[in-house]
Amino acid sequence: MKNFRKRQAGSAIAYGLIIVAAVTIILTGVMQFVATHIKYASYVHVKESAFHIAESGVYYYRWYLAHEIEDKNQDEILAFWDDDPPGTTEPLIRDYLDNSGNKIGEASIEVSLPTGSPNVIDIVSTGSTLEKPEITRKIKSTLRRSVWSDFVVISDEPVCFDHYWEINGKIMGNNGVHFNGEVTNMVMAGVTSYNDNNHLPTAYNDKPGVWTSDADPSSVFKAGTKYPVPKKDFSGVTAVMNTLKIKGQADGADNSCSGEGCYFDNTALGRHIKLKSNGTMDVCIVSSIKDNSGNNRNHPHRYRKWNNTQTCNSCSGDCLRNFDISGVSVIYVDDNIWLEGTINGQRVTIGASSIADPSAANSNIYIPDHISYSNYDGADALGILAEGDIEILNDTPNILNIDGALVAQKGAVTRPEYNPNCCGSGCVKNKNYLDIYGCVISKGGLHFGFHKESCPNLDLARKIEYDNNLYISPPPYFPADAFYYVDHWEEI
Repeated sequence: MKNFRKRQAGSAIAYGLIIVAAVTIILTGVMQFVATHIKYASYVHVKESAFHIAESGVYYYRWYLAHEIEDKNQDEILAFWDDDPPGTTEPLIRDYLDNSGNKIGEASIEVSLPTGSPNVIDIVSTGSTLEKPEITRKIKSTLRRSVWSDFVVISDEPVCFDHYWEINGKIMGNNGVHFNGEVTNMVMAGVTSYNDNNHLPTAYNDKPGVWTSDADPSSVFKAGTKYPVPKKDFSGVTAVMNTLKIKGQADGADNSCSGEGCYFDNTALGRHIKLKSNGTMDVCIVSSIKDNSGNNRNHPHRYRKWNNTQTCNSCSGDCLRNFDISGVSVIYVDDNIWLEGTINGQRVTIGASSIADPSAANSNIYIPDHISYSNYDGADALGILAEGDIEILNDTPNILNIDGALVAQKGAVTRPEYNPNCCGSGCVKNKNYLDIYGCVISKGGLHFGFHKESCPNLDLARKIEYDNNLYISPPPYFPADAFYYVDHWEEI
């Protein structure tokens, strides 16, 4: 009996030890599980904190840029970047503080200009915590200035497009847009409503900022509308013109090309410039123009010789000079320009303004013939900036092609009427085909004979095809807004 009790006691102890061992194993596993999850949660917390710190670095630099370039003109913005601002030559370290003002981490910010232009900025921000600095998160973001060449059309004046228009790209009308043609991108306006009586036989009052006469707006505005949005300030283009003049004459004498620019003064009535695909341009001094009411109105009539005041009947001989513009990014004339020709592998901005004589009339750019690219892959880019009007002359080819980004700061982009009172076959001189590849920006709108729409069986075609390369790499010194926005964001 005693032995039996002893055996029972021994069994109880054995069972107890087994239970204790099992509980110990379970508790150890639970504790390891809890510890692992606590450690993982701590890792996730640190990693998430590092992510937010990295993100804060991007937005800090955007805030920094907004304050640094506020109210700066084009030259001052370029000078800012030429001085190697923080983050460009070595990482900018920015402390990250908690709500009590204690440092809990830091962002290392590296900045580069991938296109060589300050319009596009790459920021790589690496975030880490003081708790575990070895755990980092890295964010790459692209900031872009809102360059005006982001739009296919910008107009300060209320603008109207009849149903003959086909436009691919974003449209912005500071004071209203009436669109009846085909548009493949967003149409925006700077007003909620407006009175539309712009070159129309009928006035339309109190219309929405963007509207159409079409019964089915969705068939017109395929990407939608947006209004009101901030307006574009055309007065700011004056600073751009001043930059073009400075860059044009920075490295050379008047009426010559040197370094990155060409500069021509306000002698006579302006310059006739013919761009050539071999990297040169022919330039003649316009002495007089044809001021009749015929097809050749505003065409050059006579040219002045370069070495004296004698004249020529054509842009040739002693009246013509050829300039090498293979390394040039700016061509500036303190007067009017007659512009035509072809570029090949060049990115250049051409400006016409009367900065030299503020009392003079606004300088215009006249287009007598095709303006063409040789390459459509972004290698060619042409900015065409006029202080006054950009006028497509009457006696141009029947089917006219213009490649480039056009800006009329104080005037309009226009093509004159061709027998505007005539609706019969042939009476419009076959001048109704216009194809623009690039963008059109105008203070006074676009005027291409809207009222001819009432003519029966009239064959018209007006097309503006947006050059997508202008979005990433606009022509040199092209007008832009001061602020930067986040264009691309990714964790790397």
